[in-house]
Amino acid sequence: MSLLELGIGISAAVRSPRWIEGSHLDQLMRDPERPVLVSRDPALATKASAIALRLLARLPLTPWHNTCLYRSVAECIALRHCGIAARLRLGVARESGAEEAITAHAWVERPGGDGADQDHVPLCFDR
Repeated sequence: MSLLELGIGISAAVRSPRWIEGSHLDQLMRDPERPVLVSRDPALATKASAIALRLLARLPLTPWHNTCLYRSVAECIALRHCGIAARLRLGVARESGAEEAITAHAWVERPGGDGADQDHVPLCFDR
């Protein structure tokens, strides 16, 4: 793993709480305006972000959580910094076996990828 991808991944994981708790989350749910830079291997950057997030989430009294929302935000940030037009998606689904219970899920969609979640219906936040 090169230092560039490692840095992109760690930076994305570190910044994820600020994107979730701040007013920037809607920016990740829209198509990006332009790529920031191009990396040789975005898969390495997303792997680094996932590993960093898992480690940060183990620290006590910190804002990081190893949930689908935090993982997806970190992945989306890392992919965008690698020049990939990634988009964060949030969705809901009925929990199997329970009539009234619903589950929420976050995932990342990107061009040419199979990011669709067949079990969850994407929520629309377009203005």
